[in-house]
Amino acid sequence: MHEIERLTCLQDLDQFGSWQTDVKLWRRTWPVLDRDVILLEDYESADINGSCCIWSSSCVLAKFLELKSSDNAGLEGKRIVELGAGCGLVALTTAAHGANVVATERAECLPFLQRNIELNPFAATLPLRAE
Repeated sequence: MHEIERLTCLQDLDQFGSWQTDVKLWRRTWPVLDRDVILLEDYESADINGSCCIWSSSCVLAKFLELKSSDNAGLEGKRIVELGAGCGLVALTTAAHGANVVATERAECLPFLQRNIELNPFAATLPLRAE
């Protein structure tokens, strides 16, 4: 990819979040209950599996589970294992709604997932762990 093309792509992505040039990460927030889930994305390091960026399917699933938790089929006390948690959006959302969550990810991506969990102070009180 040429430098001029890369710059254009970054400018296009700017509408979705703030680009932190010192660490080359995107910081995104996702509203959950009375708080925002904070997530970092690293598009430069994202491999072919996209483990360092938020997939649109994660956003859809997080919103679906949030809506389901507001009816009688709530998430409170449910046990959830997320395979390939990526940035952790679904894991953090479901844990915030009372589910006991184990978020799994490949060994090389696990530190990134753990970092995103630690960015959210409320997560320290949740039944959520990354493996």
